[in-house]
Amino acid sequence: MRGAAGRDGKPVAWVRWYWLVDPDAQLFELCELGPDGSYVQRLPASEGKVRVPGLDGLELDLDALWAEVAPLLDDEPERDESGDR
Repeated sequence: MRGAAGRDGKPVAWVRWYWLVDPDAQLFELCELGPDGSYVQRLPASEGKVRVPGLDGLELDLDALWAEVAPLLDDEPERDESGDR
């Protein structure tokens, strides 16, 4: 993955870390901006407790998170094969 680049080719957003959280797939991914401006996946996880790099002392309990959001997902309208609701 590449970050946004300015005219000189250097990243313009300067977002060092970003998280992707997919409750449907029960997947948590943490990506870090590398020195070349590309994002590198640093932490893919789907269960258990994970310590978050870049945020000392932060530990996420993914099992508890998925259990908390599961009732919200059950309330979503069903989608057909095309992805429409």
